[in-house]
Amino acid sequence: MGKILFNKLSYTYLAFCIISIGIVFITGNLLNFMMGFNVGLAYIPVLLIGIINYSLKQTDYKLDWKSMILVVLFILFFPNSFYVITDLIHLDKSLFINYNVYTDTVSYLHNFKAYLGMFHIAFTLLFGVYAGVLSMDLFIKVLKKFNYKELTNQIIIFLLVFSSSVAIYIGRFLRFFSWEAFNIMKILRELINRFGLFMFLFIVMFIIVQYLCYYLYKGILKVAKNNS
Repeated sequence: MGKILFNKLSYTYLAFCIISIGIVFITGNLLNFMMGFNVGLAYIPVLLIGIINYSLKQTDYKLDWKSMILVVLFILFFPNSFYVITDLIHLDKSLFINYNVYTDTVSYLHNFKAYLGMFHIAFTLLFGVYAGVLSMDLFIKVLKKFNYKELTNQIIIFLLVFSSSVAIYIGRFLRFFSWEAFNIMKILRELINRFGLFMFLFIVMFIIVQYLCYYLYKGILKVAKNNS
């Protein structure tokens, strides 16, 4: 990633986090602060993969202990990007629509704060998913520098997406954060206790969602390149 583009993205994400604080004062809802916080977390993998790429260039793409630590951190923070999709659960239909059961009529409320909150969540999702597909794309480009077999690359990418999906489940339902990942035994106990059909389907769904978002992103880039 070019240095200028990298800086622009950093400033854009920082601006969104600051704007989120301003929206809190308008809506009076601390959820909007969390949206900004989540976007900040979502951008960390992009920063990390940029640092990893720079660090590996210095060693001619030979892994050293510093790069290994950065890769581990990247894997831990990567789920934060696609995690923002789950923030859609905060949309409350009753803030936008009023249904009268007696007259069987629907009226749409003129609730500015609710719509501001809705657009804030929508942009949180867009910023988070973009950070996810961008960091995933950069990770794949760095991975290819090691000249592994294509099957090996695909397995590594799948493991990244799979671990991300599990982490998203952990974050949303078990309420663990990325920096608590080293509390492995407690997390494993919670996962075993919660294991069931819903957990399985949720993880599979997010594996599919992450791949779909990535290939949609690559498809858009390809069309833009062909039309330029």
